[in-house]
Amino acid sequence: MTPTGRERLKNNDLTIPLHRYFPEVREFSHTKINHAKPFIPSFEDKGWTSILYIEKGNFEIRYETGEILTPKGGTFYYHPPLSLKYQTYDRMITPYSMFRIALDFSPKKTPVFSSNFFKKGISGLLPSIPFSRKAPVLMVSSFKIIMDEYDKKKPGWKLQVENSIRQILISAIRTVKDTDLEAEEINLLVEKVDQFLDDNQEFMGPIEDLFERLKVTRSRGYEIFHRTTGLNPKEYIIRRKIEIAKQMLLENRNITSIAFDLGFSSSQNFATVFKKLTCITPSDYKKKHRTKT
Repeated sequence: MTPTGRERLKNNDLTIPLHRYFPEVREFSHTKINHAKPFIPSFEDKGWTSILYIEKGNFEIRYETGEILTPKGGTFYYHPPLSLKYQTYDRMITPYSMFRIALDFSPKKTPVFSSNFFKKGISGLLPSIPFSRKAPVLMVSSFKIIMDEYDKKKPGWKLQVENSIRQILISAIRTVKDTDLEAEEINLLVEKVDQFLDDNQEFMGPIEDLFERLKVTRSRGYEIFHRTTGLNPKEYIIRRKIEIAKQMLLENRNITSIAFDLGFSSSQNFATVFKKLTCITPSDYKKKHRTKT
């Protein structure tokens, strides 16, 4: 389909110059790349709020805070007006297709929407931290409606575009509010994990058995562990076992019995893992504690 009223900036990168009608909209584009390539946001050093809806593909976005976001097909990535130093690394690792809208809500800009309610209301609710979530249906359709309305320019198209921009932002706001409940849900699941490991200290897997008890899918289970601990499930379980082992050693328990009680295949295997994570052997840990007491 030949784009009408659009501008082609790069290969497979279509942009709609909405800023001619809505100065606060600094960029609106739809990009398709059929091979893996790096992606560096051009708004990184600007005070713009941006939303990327990823139809297909996978990102990896790292921040100086240590947080890693991995938006993928069917999700959207929200980028608040951050400073350049905050975002340190972006990498597109697969072919991708995505929509993007970038808006400038700085005070110097003249309000372009139907009323100042937009700037004072919706923009005031926008989050100040980056995040990635599943893209709501209304957000997805709004991106496509904007492109279609701009191409056809039927009577009332500007109002329809304005409403679609509002809907994209409202969808992002509501998604964040919904995450308050999600955070509570995740905390409860983590508590269940810890309780299960306390009651089943010998448990070593398979991890799917743990997810089945929690009534979550494998992908959801890995997401929960990553978001709460930064570790995969197996790493978390091992580290928790080592903490339990420390307490057992302080109780002067036999090292071999500790190893088997915690599900290790042998005392040698237990000692190797213990030293790797604590930089000291189990026997030396016992001696060190006895010296202190």
